[in-house]
Amino acid sequence: MANLSERDIVYIDADRPFPYYDVAPETVEASADDISATGGTVESTANGVDAMHTTACVSVQGVLAGPMATAPEPVRANMTQVMQAALFGGGSVRLFGSAVRTFNGGVTKLNEEYATAAATDFGVASATMTGTPAEQLTAADKHTEAVSEALATQLAGLTRRYLELRTRLDTDATHTAGMLDRGPNEADIRSLWSSGSLSVAAVEAFPSYNLAATPLKELPPELRDKSDEDLARYAMEHPELATTLLPVLNEHTKQLVGAELAHQGQTLGDTFDERKDGFQADMDAFNKVLAAYGGDAVVATSFLNTIGPRGLLELNGRITTSAADALDGYPGEDSSRSYANSIATLQQTLGVVLAAGTSGQPTTSEWEGDGAATYVSADWVHQLRTECETRIGLMGNGTDQEVVQVYGYQLLGPLLANGDHSPQFLNEMGGHMLDFEQAFATEHNGHLPWDVSRTMMPTDCASIGPMASRTTMPPAGIR
Repeated sequence: MANLSERDIVYIDADRPFPYYDVAPETVEASADDISATGGTVESTANGVDAMHTTACVSVQGVLAGPMATAPEPVRANMTQVMQAALFGGGSVRLFGSAVRTFNGGVTKLNEEYATAAATDFGVASATMTGTPAEQLTAADKHTEAVSEALATQLAGLTRRYLELRTRLDTDATHTAGMLDRGPNEADIRSLWSSGSLSVAAVEAFPSYNLAATPLKELPPELRDKSDEDLARYAMEHPELATTLLPVLNEHTKQLVGAELAHQGQTLGDTFDERKDGFQADMDAFNKVLAAYGGDAVVATSFLNTIGPRGLLELNGRITTSAADALDGYPGEDSSRSYANSIATLQQTLGVVLAAGTSGQPTTSEWEGDGAATYVSADWVHQLRTECETRIGLMGNGTDQEVVQVYGYQLLGPLLANGDHSPQFLNEMGGHMLDFEQAFATEHNGHLPWDVSRTMMPTDCASIGPMASRTTMPPAGIR
């Protein structure tokens, strides 16, 4: 694009004097997507080559086996380069398409300013049509002259700004051309990925750059038109992309992710058969997604609001008693250790989620207020206190029947041991726990509620006091 001066501007429309770029950004971006799509075609071809090669390998023996095994490597390497070049080229062109979109947006603003000014004669007051006909004619001529001068002044200022937009677009075009000349390289690939210009396929196409760990500033092309519901579903299906996606997910999408995770948590391990058969895999799969997104304050708050204080404690109760059910049929030290690790890891994640959803409360004294997208309300915290002072039934020992009751504080303890909990939340819960403990001891001849619970619990579900569990409590049922 050649550099322009004011005399080069052609006013093609009295109501919209400043022209847009001669190719629509949608057209540029569509071309970019076509270029990127060839990468997928190449990948499909490479997969076909691999499939045919596998068939060929089983048909040869002896001296041909070695050469046949390595035969497709040059083809595969070349196709990988072509795929990378296609994704890189498409991303570069799409970046320019975004620049055109920005340019056209600026032009629209200039034309709107011009139209607004023109509607008021560029700020010139209407002529006073009084006096003799000759005087009225003179007044009209002066008004027309004043409007012309104001128009010229207005256009001069708008034209300077238009030229600035064109210069910026020229710079963007030169930058894109330079990227295409350089070809795929780490610096440009990271820049394109961060700007949302590269397809999601780039994560696998450039594995050495670990793009999944690079936060995005804009969504990738194929995700931009998805509804919040579809985007939330995609995010949960790809927890490995959480680091890169979270910065560009809107608040509602994050809330949908948190709510869906809470619904999954409400039913996780709610029957003995589930806890006994394959529950460790279910815990690990649930934890993988929760750990990926649950540290975000919006996701965490939505999770906590949906599952509720009671549901959170009951979830921890189900996972802590699941080991005894599962290991009853799968004995062995290795199985026990593996199951304990899965339970402990999920408890750690739940602690992180609880901290993320309770650390944004802005006051420094009493917990109060209706809450926000990034932290729970005072009612939620007060309800958690109430549930912690209530006995909650746990299932276990090869049955769906309730076999023991523990106080909610005992289920909360392991969650407080993990996550960056705010001093305010810890003081809120710890202070009321001590009040509850002292009142209980006064009413029960010095016995603590945790002592009473211990005597009621089977050996393999024994717990300890919540303050000790803040730093030392193992998953209940795991010795």
